[in-house]
Amino acid sequence: MNAIYLLLLFEIILFGLSYCLSGRDIMAPSVIMCAMFVISTFFAIMNIKNWKIDYSLDSVLILVAGMVTFILAEALFHGMQNKKIRRVRKADQAEMHPVVIQKSLLIFAVIFDVLVLLWFYMEICRIVAGYGYTATGVGVFGRYRTIITSLTQRSDSKVALTGMVLNQMIKLVHAMGYVSLYILLNNWFAGDKKKLPYIFHIILVLAHIFSYIMEGSRGNILQIASAALIEWYILWHRKVGWHKVLTGKVVVVGVLCMLIGMPLFYSSLSWMGRATNKRLLRYIGFYVGGSIQLFDLYLKSNITKPKVFGEETLIGVLHFLNRLGFDLDIRNVNLDMIRLDELSRGNVYTFFRRPLHDFGFGGMLLFTVLVAWLFAWIYYGKIKWRDTKATPYWIMLYGYLFYWIVMMSIDQYSHSYLSVTTVLQIALMFLWYNFATRYKLTLKGKLHILKR
Repeated sequence: MNAIYLLLLFEIILFGLSYCLSGRDIMAPSVIMCAMFVISTFFAIMNIKNWKIDYSLDSVLILVAGMVTFILAEALFHGMQNKKIRRVRKADQAEMHPVVIQKSLLIFAVIFDVLVLLWFYMEICRIVAGYGYTATGVGVFGRYRTIITSLTQRSDSKVALTGMVLNQMIKLVHAMGYVSLYILLNNWFAGDKKKLPYIFHIILVLAHIFSYIMEGSRGNILQIASAALIEWYILWHRKVGWHKVLTGKVVVVGVLCMLIGMPLFYSSLSWMGRATNKRLLRYIGFYVGGSIQLFDLYLKSNITKPKVFGEETLIGVLHFLNRLGFDLDIRNVNLDMIRLDELSRGNVYTFFRRPLHDFGFGGMLLFTVLVAWLFAWIYYGKIKWRDTKATPYWIMLYGYLFYWIVMMSIDQYSHSYLSVTTVLQIALMFLWYNFATRYKLTLKGKLHILKR
């Protein structure tokens, strides 16, 4: 029997185990991880003939060991947190209040986003032309995506990639989008009836999304979509209480998201000036399930040893150390390509490939424990059983990081999240929320900032 069926069986069992250990919390970190592995393995099995899958038992054991480690690490933290709850009254329900931002600040934010996106579009056109490409409309975005993901980018000043100032302004556009997403959901659950603020916040979220369409980056769009899902789930529970189980509703929402999201993901290629010769199901199967087969093919290949500690897992940290003056040999963030079939090559190998390569099997398990504890600490320790003034910040942070869990069956996103860029993005998100909710602008001859 092909061992991939055994892998699917173990994943289904672990999904049920994680669901029980989490107290029937369908959106607990370990439950989401197991659910995504079940979905990815199912899509891999759908392509068992196309990819000539002959799965090895070693791959099954490593993947299952990694998932078991994550589940037990989270369960341990959850159990320790439950002991504290017995001594401290848990925040089962929270009184929901609308988050109010002055209209003039929202208008400023919208104008700022529009100007930054126009500047970004002009830069994209300049860079694409500088590389000798001719493209119009959304085709410009596809060409730009080709350039920024190329390993042979030119470095002369005429075609240099976007400057520091614009980069930071785009980060602020993203920060405003994340904050507006949280405020939209919070105010909806709080019963806010004012329509105009909703319109402004929707515009800011759409500006965030459009900036990534311009980059041809669908992953970041999925990131804010996953943030919307988990923040909706958390805020719903904050309103009605964590004692209520939302499993059925979440499953329905999840299925609808997949049925709507898969065609949208496929058709988004044309929006971003890109193309494929694969049909819908084969294309989705490649993206969702390819990593499962690629992990097995990686283990069967000639595995090289890392030249630098954490060279695949901690790329963001290594780049930061290089800026501090350390001369480190840093590899490209993209891993080696492996062919799946005559139409497809891939370089994503699930959550476990990078730490397995960098730290060995034991190090991979330790790294998995640390990531599990990070998410358990935020989810159980800072959000689920507490209600403080800092809770909105924790919810936004968890929403921002949640994509790391969603993508565990596909790729390891430590190279992206463990970086200076992530720290700056989160800092801007918190600073904008703090400023916009605590201050107002008035015009009396000149601009003043007055504390509310």
